[in-house]
Amino acid sequence: FLAMHLQEHFAIAQPAQEKITPSMQVLILYTLVHKHNEWTIREATIVLKYSFASMNRAFEHLTRLNLCKKDYRSAQTRNIKTFTFFENLWELALPYLTSPIENTVFIRNNISMNQTFYAGLTALAHYSMLAEEAFSTMAISSLDWQKQKDSSKLELLPFSDQDTVKLEIWSYAPGLLTQSTYVDTRSLFLSLR
Repeated sequence: FLAMHLQEHFAIAQPAQEKITPSMQVLILYTLVHKHNEWTIREATIVLKYSFASMNRAFEHLTRLNLCKKDYRSAQTRNIKTFTFFENLWELALPYLTSPIENTVFIRNNISMNQTFYAGLTALAHYSMLAEEAFSTMAISSLDWQKQKDSSKLELLPFSDQDTVKLEIWSYAPGLLTQSTYVDTRSLFLSLR
């Protein structure tokens, strides 16, 4: 007599993780880095350099995700829509935040430094007591990367070598979130996790 144990195994359905756009992520990170909790759409378009429509969609989406609340403030002629982020924004937003890195390339150390910021393990070494890598890691926005590729003679390399820079192409401009030559710590965390 052969006894058999039959059991069906089903994977537990995970809720679909909702994607947020780079403009939403920049908005969240800028709010956290600069402690700027209350916004109007117009103000966000000026500060973050995104279109009015992009910022409007970003705020509406973040409101649906319960990361901020919408209010109306009365002006002399009309009501102005304001958005206030919650105090525990980092904890609430962390499941939605993704790595800003779209691509990574190695180049000779001849890139213009005005649009790039130290990132990756180079930035981590700066913020902590870790030893630096043999090569520097820099971050650049995808838009600035396209301009650099089109306007200069960059030498792309298949791997790291002497006088090489590891260049991370980011989905947003790292300079929006930092006042130094290093990326902000929250974006650094997201890029390394």
